[in-house]
Amino acid sequence: MQQHQREGFAWQAGQWLLGVLLLTIAGSTGLAQSSVASPGLVVRQVSWSDLFSLLKRPRKNLGGKGDLCLLVPAATTQPEAMWHDRPLFVWQGLEQTIGLRQSGSETVFWRRSLSQPGTVVNQIQYTGVALQPGKTYELLLFSDPMATHLVRSQPFTIMPAGDRAPLTTALQALTTKLKQAGASEEAIAQQRAQYFSEHERNLDVLQEAYAVKQPSVTLKQLTTEVATQICYPSR
Repeated sequence: MQQHQREGFAWQAGQWLLGVLLLTIAGSTGLAQSSVASPGLVVRQVSWSDLFSLLKRPRKNLGGKGDLCLLVPAATTQPEAMWHDRPLFVWQGLEQTIGLRQSGSETVFWRRSLSQPGTVVNQIQYTGVALQPGKTYELLLFSDPMATHLVRSQPFTIMPAGDRAPLTTALQALTTKLKQAGASEEAIAQQRAQYFSEHERNLDVLQEAYAVKQPSVTLKQLTTEVATQICYPSR
């Protein structure tokens, strides 16, 4: 009997320590309440800083202020794949109008201009019909809203349906649990970004970070810093 009691006390102590650890980890991201309500919800919380440090995407030095630098999609020779089928496009530069076309086509099926240019980075959310899994598209950048002259294009792909489906299921479950637990928008984005990072989906990590509508001071600072690191790596 005494042996069983000791084991019971040890188990309770272990559970209490686990709860304290999870509460400490989650406190800085608005997940403290959800950790108490559901101890298994947050197993390992990675900070925004740690997530950004894992973005190993080599860039050439693009020069001084005003040069065009793509963050999403990445400025790579081979198109990078992303999970988001309604992507958030992010770039640094003076270009204020973007468009989309399917690879191999000259038809621009979607076009938008910035309502207000960003001070460091610009971003526009794609609001059209969901892009098709497995297809390759081109992001087009124009000098102004009325321009027909293309400044630059960058191809990217949407993950094939078979690869995308399990991520979609897991992300839906994660997001639902976090919302039910009362997590903040930024906390949800951070957990989703962590999931993408664990699956080496760097473009999707950046989209989750930049899509937060009311980012914390820390996240604002880090998104500015990561843009500088990607666009001007030698500085």
